Amino acid sequence: MKIKGIHHIAIKVKPEQFDRVTGFYKSLLGLKTVRSWGNGENRAEMISTGDNSVLEIMSSPKAEEVPSEGALRHIAFACDDCEAYGRLLKENGFEFIIEPKEVILGSEPPYPVKICFVKGIAGEIIEFFEEK
Repeated sequence: MKIKGIHHIAIKVKPEQFDRVTGFYKSLLGLKTVRSWGNGENRAEMISTGDNSVLEIMSSPKAEEVPSEGALRHIAFACDDCEAYGRLLKENGFEFIIEPKEVILGSEPPYPVKICFVKGIAGEIIEFFEEK
């Protein structure tokens, strides 16, 4: 089992901020969208940072989901075995937010992944992200 690097950093924004935020990264900084999904007030885009990692910009109509102290949602590590990390974290007493599971992001083309989320030592949210 091996960490391969940071897969993505997620930023949760209000729906009315979504176009401005994605525009900043794409238009101003010249980054490119690699996948997007959702519609209306529940949209998301993964924007390449050029080094195999991405920014995931997610909109949410629920005000309580957009923290007032900052929009950073979680840190996602690209890994090769999400289940093994799940076992390791469980053995070490970490609190799971989402146990290891397979999901298919509804992007075009569909994006099958395995994920799990835990709460870190300082309360940060950490995701382990395995591409299928």
